[in-house]
Amino acid sequence: MRVIGLISGGKDSLLSCTLCSVDHELVGFVHMEPKEGQKDNSFTNDSPHGTTDGPKGEGIHVVGADCEVDSVTFQSVGSSLLQQALPHLSSLPLIVAAMDDQAGELGALATLLGRARQAWQADAVVSGAVDSNHQRDAFEAAAASAGLLSLAPMWRWPPARVLWSCQLLGLRPIFVKVAGAGLPVHLLGRSIDYLGEPDQAMRDGWDCDADEQLAAAVRELPRDDEAAANAAVVTRTLDRAAARFGVHQAGEGGEFESFALSGPLYDRASLVVGTTHTVLVTDDDVAPVAALSVDSFSLGPPAASSAADILGKPKRNLSIPARPFYLGQPSHTATSAAAADAGTTPSAVLVDPSVIVTTLPGDVRVVTHIPVGDSKDLKAALAMGLEAAGAGADAAEVAFVSLWLPNMSAYGEVNQAYAPLFVESQARGAPWPARAAVQGVDGAGRLDLVLVPGARRNIHVQSVSNWAPASIGPYSQASLTDAADLVAGQIGLVPWTMALAGPTVDDEAVQAARNVARVLADGRQRGAPVGIVVCRTSEQALPHPLLQRIVSTIPGADMARVVQRHVARLPKGAAVELVAVASSTLNPLEVLTTLY
Repeated sequence: MRVIGLISGGKDSLLSCTLCSVDHELVGFVHMEPKEGQKDNSFTNDSPHGTTDGPKGEGIHVVGADCEVDSVTFQSVGSSLLQQALPHLSSLPLIVAAMDDQAGELGALATLLGRARQAWQADAVVSGAVDSNHQRDAFEAAAASAGLLSLAPMWRWPPARVLWSCQLLGLRPIFVKVAGAGLPVHLLGRSIDYLGEPDQAMRDGWDCDADEQLAAAVRELPRDDEAAANAAVVTRTLDRAAARFGVHQAGEGGEFESFALSGPLYDRASLVVGTTHTVLVTDDDVAPVAALSVDSFSLGPPAASSAADILGKPKRNLSIPARPFYLGQPSHTATSAAAADAGTTPSAVLVDPSVIVTTLPGDVRVVTHIPVGDSKDLKAALAMGLEAAGAGADAAEVAFVSLWLPNMSAYGEVNQAYAPLFVESQARGAPWPARAAVQGVDGAGRLDLVLVPGARRNIHVQSVSNWAPASIGPYSQASLTDAADLVAGQIGLVPWTMALAGPTVDDEAVQAARNVARVLADGRQRGAPVGIVVCRTSEQALPHPLLQRIVSTIPGADMARVVQRHVARLPKGAAVELVAVASSTLNPLEVLTTLY
């Protein structure tokens, strides 16, 4: 795909662009700068105005102001430096737009992405989102508005992995702002060279062996005495701040900002910092706020290797959809007339006698065997299920949907008919339910619902990442409730490629288990008992050793809470799909066996 890089100058944005360039064509950068009126004069650069476009090694003065803007979405420190340095550093073009008060930050970003998409015929945009749901949601919304797929290759990466990857790829980021407890002003200007240990507790479902290898490779990088001393200071400071104050070691919570000086995408030159001065915003013994203003810089040699060469990864044929389902669909907050038409439950609905309602503790209701003939019947089926649930059941309470299709080849058509079912409840703030879809061996179409009272939140990651498969259809990866976390059906898709793992069924099954583990790690019921239904297309049961691998991959799972079900077909021709529920108050397997 042709991909736009959303760049701030910091390590996360440049690292995400660098990782993306291994498998896709990066066509240019876009950058959001503060409006002139938003600039904080306390960050005004004291250097002479004017630039020098001299040969490499000659000093270049930075014009304008490095400023701090009250934004939880964009980094502003280093904006002037980035804009003036990037043409010297990279051959890729740059389009800049200002944060707009009237359109809002997201409106301005969507407009900027639209311009870039048209100029460069792009398919996607890549961002450096790591752990901020607000930031990722914002980027996804702006990307969708511009008709682009959102890519977030580092989503939910452990902090150490982010820092190690920057070091291995030669980005050489430095601290340009500190604002977190336990981060002293003397960090400013230091190279972010981290040599800490992998954090096992944060890596449910991740490849721990790969992290160990990455950490070992970073430790073996050449360092002189000064660099080794700096690495020791930075590692000790970040680890202590994380342990004592909960600081994110990669600065994802705004605890610090960085600026990358080099890297494979800087094919023209690297940046050498010249004169600087420090601006102290808040003088505090525990959590000072300060920024490094770069007055001048010079140019050094560019990186010698590409990201693919460093990582040893060839270009791959990927199956990431250039036009995911949610692009071009009606807004979730549709017009009132459309919402009313989509979500109204008829006053009198005839309930089919085959429908079964099971009530579990906490007034959790499981409604099964709602008949569905074809996609046109989905609205009536939902209404029937709500009527059967009784007690004023509402579509907003639907936390999980199990969709049994007469024919999996109609999956796309069903998605189009399914999306409007929850327009009205979404307009009232209810998130997409989690969902699983299978074709049963009997060929019958049916709808099963799990209704959970009370407020809930969901996991709805639309960005393609290395975390878990993106939600590119009308569903959430999980519904998170006080009673249980209900995970959408997970097939063995490799998240970054959105292609099935292979070549064996074992590979698919273990990848599906990793996907479940990563979703559950973000849930409310983390650490609670987990029940699993293994849907398989083979008539033969999965062997015991494979089930043990699945269980060992998912924290909270147990062989006593695993059942298998034979189905005819699964989405994308998968051989295995895992449906999981985690709960500390319900019997998770009882919830699942009521459905399957």
